[in-house]
Amino acid sequence: MNFVVLSAISFLIPAGVSAVGILSILANRFRGRSRLLLVLMLVSLLAYFIANLIFKIEFAAYQLWPLVILIPLWMLSAPLFYSFVTSLLEDEVVGKKINWIWHIILPVVSFIIAIIAALLFTNEEIIDIVSESSKSRDTFSTGIARGIFVAVHLFWFLQWLVYFRLLDKLFKKQKRVYNIFYGSYETRNEDLYIRMKFLVIIMTAMDLLVWVFLFVSPSWILSFNLLFGILTALIIISGREQVDMKKYRMYKLNSHHHEVEFSRK
Repeated sequence: MNFVVLSAISFLIPAGVSAVGILSILANRFRGRSRLLLVLMLVSLLAYFIANLIFKIEFAAYQLWPLVILIPLWMLSAPLFYSFVTSLLEDEVVGKKINWIWHIILPVVSFIIAIIAALLFTNEEIIDIVSESSKSRDTFSTGIARGIFVAVHLFWFLQWLVYFRLLDKLFKKQKRVYNIFYGSYETRNEDLYIRMKFLVIIMTAMDLLVWVFLFVSPSWILSFNLLFGILTALIIISGREQVDMKKYRMYKLNSHHHEVEFSRK
């Protein structure tokens, strides 16, 4: 099989892992907010992987409007992951919650920009901004389109940095609150967080190399997608285990609430 074709097909690896993970979590007997948020977060990641596949096979040359839905959906990945992690923590650790309106500002703005772009630019111009040969036929309109495209990826990464900062503060607070009662459940929450950090860093690296700098190497794309698939699988496994453990851990902490209070003094 042609290596270029294989690299294109490799986009199905993380997409398939995400889809299987969603079905697996929906089959989980533990229902509740944490499970729902984990599923929605994976749907958001799935939107990212499908959008990459659409760009790679240049499906947008025939139908652009799916991207109008997919781009805002993947913009929800950071707030959904943040909400999922906070749902695993005790309310006392989370404290005052962020108004949900702040979580959806960037996805809503990206949705509006995607609609405007779909109306202003032709399908061919959109393909030009991610095509290897586009540099030789740049026009003013494709330059604007490329600027919008780069800005979307940049704001997506900056959004993740903001949520990572918020989660760092929460984990530090959690260690201070639980003190000697900081157990394996809390440690595994941090492990889940670290895995997501690695995934976002690798996703950002691929965005910069492939879609911004147009460094289209089949071996690199294949390697990136394999890493996406592995890290996504680890996040799914870890996330599902934390959902299963949450009720037991919260019960145990509540039953020792007076001891937790005493340990802080």
